[in-house]
Amino acid sequence: MGTSARALRTPRRPAPRAAELDAAMGAARAFVTVTVEGSDTDLTPAQVRMLVLTRAHPDCNLSALAEWMDIHPSNATRVCDRLVRGGLMERLEDPTDRRHVLLRLTRAGDDVLDGIMQRRRRAMRRVLQRMDPADRADLTRGLIAFAEAAGEVHDDGLWPIGRT
Repeated sequence: MGTSARALRTPRRPAPRAAELDAAMGAARAFVTVTVEGSDTDLTPAQVRMLVLTRAHPDCNLSALAEWMDIHPSNATRVCDRLVRGGLMERLEDPTDRRHVLLRLTRAGDDVLDGIMQRRRRAMRRVLQRMDPADRADLTRGLIAFAEAAGEVHDDGLWPIGRT
């Protein structure tokens, strides 16, 4: 019976208590609410995630995006098609293999994504400012640990390739 590499790296820990799960679910709802606050785009979460991943990995292909987003390639194609039609992403011929198409954000895509991230930062700042500094420090430590456990750590503040 084989053991996965992840199982070897992750120490066994007790299961979360119901109160911990409830707190995490409440925080997730709050994060969603705060991050969509004041959004002036009609983009879906999947479209925003595709823009973020494409910015983090320029010249990636649709197969990689589908894998990173954990969606079926046909769904990734539909999301990408909408972004291309909206002028936010472009398809480019791969100079090393004409059978492959590379994806890249357009200037408009970069601008839209910058605006989304700036609005999210302002919304988060408003909420965090209402917290006691000691609670913010505790939250910071907890969120860093949570992001690491979820495999969502990226130095530039963007989402990484996908789940680990």
